[in-house]
Amino acid sequence: MSTHMVHAPIDVRALMKWAGLRGLMRRGTFDDGWALHVLLSGMFGKGVLQPFRIFWSDRRRMGTLYGYASDDGAVLRETATTVAPPEYCAIIRPGQIRTKQMPRTFRSGQRLGFEMRARPVRRVYEDVRDAKHGKVVKKGAEVDAFWLEKLRSPADDATASPPLPSGAVAQREHCYRQWLTARLASAAEVKACRLRSYRRAKAVRGPTVVEGPDVVLQGEVEVGDTSQFAHVLRHGVGRHKAYGYGMLLLRPANSRQTDARR
Repeated sequence: MSTHMVHAPIDVRALMKWAGLRGLMRRGTFDDGWALHVLLSGMFGKGVLQPFRIFWSDRRRMGTLYGYASDDGAVLRETATTVAPPEYCAIIRPGQIRTKQMPRTFRSGQRLGFEMRARPVRRVYEDVRDAKHGKVVKKGAEVDAFWLEKLRSPADDATASPPLPSGAVAQREHCYRQWLTARLASAAEVKACRLRSYRRAKAVRGPTVVEGPDVVLQGEVEVGDTSQFAHVLRHGVGRHKAYGYGMLLLRPANSRQTDARR
């Protein structure tokens, strides 16, 4: 399986105008991940360029798209030129799409730095009562992994194991590290994980708007199962991978690079 890293500039103003004309905004919410999901599906086919991540310029006039695809730049450019409508090509110009081939294999025990924008949520498989707020979260709901852990491990529960660290930020970081560890499974071991940023964000999903955690995690992993790691890299981590989350951006180990890529 070949994996190619894709880079392309984005005209953000054109994207927002197009999204508005297409009726992709909901209740006044512009979700760049939802808009790009629709745009990329129309340019290359559903799931072809996924996962992906967008970086904004300071004034949000232009952006930079990074993503992973099985096809190389020549194939992506040909596909977009052949099938994409003109207004799509005004947002992402096919001629400006660049790619590089990622390694086909990784070395077991190899240590790599990473950065990832994620939506760390868990599916509730039974009704959960939130006594503090006097409500019940119904089976099937998607909730913040940190909130669910706090609910299931109250501070006054002596049987809670393992106990959460002290401090709200440390607790959230701890829970999100556990979330990432579970999703990497045998592919890699999380050696370090820092919560670089956190916010609550609204997301458009078809006709509905949902709210949840929107975080950036940075850290280091040690490659375990090499084929599984290559699979995770290509397909992303966690839910909402089709909407701008779950892309593992690799970096040298022990680096402290910011996420302001251009």
